Order: sequence, then C-alpha cells, then structure tokens
Amino acid sequence: MNIAWFSEVDNTDIPFAGVKGASLGEMYGARLPVPSGFIVTTKAYERFLERGNIGDNIYEALSSVDVEKTSRLQEVSRRIQDMILRAEIPKEIANEIKEAYDCLNIDKDVLSKASKEALDIIRVGRNAPFVAVRSSATAEDLSDASFAGQQATFLNVRGVQEVIRAVQKCWASLFTAKVIYYRVQHKFPHEKVSIAVIIQKMVLSAKSGVIFSVNPISNKEDEILVEAGFGLGEAVVSGSITPDQYVLSKRTKALIEKKVNRQEFEYRLDTNLGYTVKRNLQEGRATMQKLQDYELRSLVELAIKIEEHYRKPQDIEFAIEGAQVYIIQSSPITTLKKASGQKLPVEKKEEETMQQDGQINNGDSKKPETLPEPDEKYSQYGDVQTITEIKTIVDLPEYAENAARTGADGVGLLRLEMLLARGGIHPAHYIAHDRDEDYVELLYKGLEKIAQSFKGKPVWVRMSDLRTDEYRGLEGGDGEPPEANPMLGWHGIRRLLSQQEILKAEFLAIKRLHDAGYTQVGVMLPFVISVEEVKRAKEILEEVGLEPCENVEFGIMVETPASVQIIRDICEEGIDFVSFGTNDLTQLTLGVDRNNSLLHFQYNEMHPAILRQIQHVIQVCKEYNVETSICGQAANNPDMAEFLVKAGIDSIAANPDSVIKIRHIVSRVEKKLLLHAARKDFKV
Repeated sequence: MNIAWFSEVDNTDIPFAGVKGASLGEMYGARLPVPSGFIVTTKAYERFLERGNIGDNIYEALSSVDVEKTSRLQEVSRRIQDMILRAEIPKEIANEIKEAYDCLNIDKDVLSKASKEALDIIRVGRNAPFVAVRSSATAEDLSDASFAGQQATFLNVRGVQEVIRAVQKCWASLFTAKVIYYRVQHKFPHEKVSIAVIIQKMVLSAKSGVIFSVNPISNKEDEILVEAGFGLGEAVVSGSITPDQYVLSKRTKALIEKKVNRQEFEYRLDTNLGYTVKRNLQEGRATMQKLQDYELRSLVELAIKIEEHYRKPQDIEFAIEGAQVYIIQSSPITTLKKASGQKLPVEKKEEETMQQDGQINNGDSKKPETLPEPDEKYSQYGDVQTITEIKTIVDLPEYAENAARTGADGVGLLRLEMLLARGGIHPAHYIAHDRDEDYVELLYKGLEKIAQSFKGKPVWVRMSDLRTDEYRGLEGGDGEPPEANPMLGWHGIRRLLSQQEILKAEFLAIKRLHDAGYTQVGVMLPFVISVEEVKRAKEILEEVGLEPCENVEFGIMVETPASVQIIRDICEEGIDFVSFGTNDLTQLTLGVDRNNSLLHFQYNEMHPAILRQIQHVIQVCKEYNVETSICGQAANNPDMAEFLVKAGIDSIAANPDSVIKIRHIVSRVEKKLLLHAARKDFKV
C-alpha cells in the first residue's frame, strides 16, 4: 500500500503511517475535526529505496562515517540527500499521489460513491488545493528518544509536481546531519527507521493556537489552558507573539482567568501569491480578544474528548477557519514535573519547518579549552545543576513572578519598548513636552516590580531600541521619519545618542532603582557598531550619577557584524558583559530578512558564519573577564544551547517556558564534557 487515507489508519499503524500519520488517522476515526488528508506510506519510501539500489548505497555510506567528525558527517549527509532528490520516483507511486491529491477537494461522501468518470469531471472544475506536506517518521516521540520535529515540513504546497517534490524532500530529511547524529547517539539502526509523509489540506485559519488538557502552569488536572493568536499557528508556536491565555474549568467549562495580549502582526496564506505573508494588525484588532465564549467552549469540549480518548493529558494544536474548529495535531504531555514543591510548566514541542534544500548546516563544535573547577558556583533548580547560568527574558511586570518561579538565574534581557508601548506615548513626545519625569517614572515603576521578583539576581535592561516603523502608532509618534529599511535605519544606540534626553531619562530610571536598593539592575546598549558609541554612553551614565563597570553592570548587545569585528576594542574600553542578539546578527550576516517568507528557508541561526562569530566573541571576552550571554530566539534552540555550552558561554537567557528544558539540555552537555575530560586524564 503506497497511499493510505486518514480513514484507513489508526494508532496501531505506526510501522507504515509513522507516528504523526497514525495519530491523525486515530483522531479522524474518533470523528474529531481533522483536516482531510492522506499518507504516502513507509512502503512507498521503501519501494523507492529499492529502485536502483538507493538504499544499499545509503547504508553503505553511513556504515563508515564517524558522526563526531562534523565536516565528514555533513559531506555524507549532503551526498545522501542529493542521491534521494536526484532519483526518479517510481511512476506507480507518483500516479497514486497524483490521484489522491486530486481528490482532496472532493467531499468524502461523494468520493466514496461517485464513478471514476464523474470524479474526473468534478476535478476539472476545481482548483488544486494548498496542502501541508509533513514528515511522519516511525521513530518519532518514542518513550526512550525524541525525534519529533527533526524531519522536514513544507507548508502552502500547491500542484501535483510540487507535492511529489516535497515528498522526496521529506524522505531526504531523514538523512540530515542532525538526524543521522541523533540516531547514532540513541543507538537506532539507520535501516530500522522508516518514514511516511502526510499530505493534508491547509487550514486558512483566522485564529489558531494550543490547548493543554491539564493546566501546565498550575498543573491542576481540573483546569484547561488555551493559548491563541490571530492568523496561522506559526506565530504562536514560534514564540514570535505573546498569545492570549484562557484558563477554564474542565468540569463546568467556565472561564476562570484570561489574559488578553496585544498582537502586532499575524501570518496569513496569500492564496494569490501562494505563500505565507506577514500582515500588521490595525490598532483595534491588535488589542482585541482572540477567542469568543462559544469558541472557547468548543475547544474545551474537544480537549476533554481527546484526553478521554487517549486516556492521558494532551497538548493539542488547533486552527479556526470561519466557524469551523480543526485539530491539527495532538500529542501526550509527558513533561509535568515537580521542583521546589511546585510543578513546572509544560515543555512544548516545536515542529521545525526545514530549509527548502532539506539540509542542515552545523558548525564545528569545539570543546572549551578549560573546564570549571569543582568549587565554582552552580546554577540549580530541583535536582538539576548547571555551571552555565540559565537566565530568562521578561518584558512586563505581571509576568515576572511566574518567570522567577522557573528558577531562572536572573533576567538576561528586559526590553524597555514593552513598557513604553504600554504607556501609549512615544519617548520623544515626553521629552518634547518637558515630561521627562513622567517617562522616568513609567520605566521605574515597571522595572521595580521585575527587579523585586528577581531580588539578588542580575537583571539586564536593554535601553530602548526604537525603530521608526514600529512605534509610529504611539502618541507623538506621527513625527517619526519615513525610512526605506527601518531595520538598517535610525534605531538602537545611534538614535539614543542623537536624542540624548531619551537615553538620559532611561539611565535616570536605572539610577532610581539603584537608589532604592535594586543594585543588581544592569545597563545594556542595543545595536552597537563603534567604540565611540560605548564611550559616549558611559559618559552620559556618569552624568546621572552611575559609574559604569563600578557600581552598575554595563554591557552591550552583540547583534551586528561590526561589534563582532571590534569586540577586542570594546572590551579594552571597558564593559562587564555582552549578550548575543542572534535575530539581528543572523539577518545582517546572511543578508536575509527573517520576516520575508520567500527567504524563510535561508534564515539559519546555526549557519557556520554565525557560530564562528559567536565563538570568536566568547574567546576574546574570556581574555578580558567579560561575561558572555545570549538572549535571541536561538537561545530556545536545543542545538544552539549545546553549541554555546561547548563554546564556553557563561549564561543563556531563554523564554520562561523554555527555561527548564534548556537547563536539562545544558546539564546533559556539561556532564558529557566533564566525563570526556575525566576519561582523557584517567591513568591506571
């Protein structure tokens, strides 16, 4: 069987439908609202490998590769993927995919009753559907190893040839360097792991999100947590927006608590262009509650039904198109844990959308030259200890207490923009109307609550990074100059030094915190490109009564290639710490706009050029006893976390819901390094 419809499989069919495919079939059979689709089974993949001895050639190439030799592993990975992508898919498989794809736009009742001639007539009058093409490996989500999200997913695919090509790319993604390495580490024989591919109709969702059938914040089994945002689910899953949160009673289905968060943009499928576009939300919609009462009730009922069906708590992804709620995926919650008397937040799974070429580039991971002495301070939470500090990211005071409960070792990034956006007035407007004190007080009040939650732990505050396109909607923001490319424009420390009264007001808020006893609050400069910027900022800080590097921690964001190149000069000027901002560093190094969906597959924070810059900065900073940290989105990536530990970084700042996961990853890497060093020095 090369093709299987969702209606033909269930959870017992993992060997030929893969884990995700079997799960979708199980839910479809339970009459849950799953978007229609079919599975290109593992049998089709295995038949493809048999043609031209492709499988024999693959396993022969893998038999001799040393996965610890990164360059050799990548070379073999590229060769295998190229072999799969260049091979012609057997005609009978291609024809079955074509026939199934052509039937996706036809009602299932019509499909089961109509003759072939009638179906041909129906197909002619209908447009080809947009589909998601997802890998479904047979080794995903097993209890002793997690392979979830490691194979490719392609969204908004349209047309038979594009679908077939995407299927081959999914097959090829079974042999990326990362996946090969994971299989070897977990002792999975390559030839024992197969892959199916899911072809599923895209949901043109107006709203989407995640349902937890057990509240992962309080861990109360009688509560359900729903997180939701406008548009496609990518914005919620990737963490690029702060979703609304709704806590509901599982028994009464009543709303217990809700947090409505501002959403600046959404992702939508543009059916004319054929790809996902990012669209800014109008003011009224940006602050609107995402889900209505009837939608929440529907989601709660579905969550209860799914949990009862699987007999265990579930992490459920949903999408809403029109009045219809769809279930995209459901997987068991397996990471509810206890620490310090409290249960910890759930670790969400992330399904990666792979690069279009199906390959992953890994930089050479070098072990640090020295290992910490046993008496160094440990970062610990529960039974997990790490030498590398695990900090978090907090922007608003109401989230500080929950963030502190994760056991984070401080705040590695606190952005002032969130506080000033809440105030509704542009900083320049305060200054222009002699309201400097109002601006200082706004910042002080917000920062004080966060500093209070992290008493005795460092809190690094990034001075405002005001881009002209992002804050024009604030009162007084209509005077912002138009810029063709705001990302490369008038923002960061360059803007603050040209509007020094704004910077001085922000420094005064920090001074006021120190006067109140919150001396752990430090200053961080954004978007630095020169030593002169650092010098001038230090002078202004001295003018308000704080001595940089003496009575206040002072550091910079490393988010431009320029700051990487002159890091030694900046260290000699005098700083306490640096923090990598990988979002901008990646865009500026690769020349890729991460918000451009046409270039999404080329945005790669694990690109060798990025990793080498990070490693260089860490090495130089160690010479000057300057602390190194990271606070970009990459900090939530387990692969990046492993690289950073090996490179010798001092701390990692993750989103609050990733702190526990990153701490466990860092702990494993550190133990591996210590064991390696002990064995190396062992003598009988």
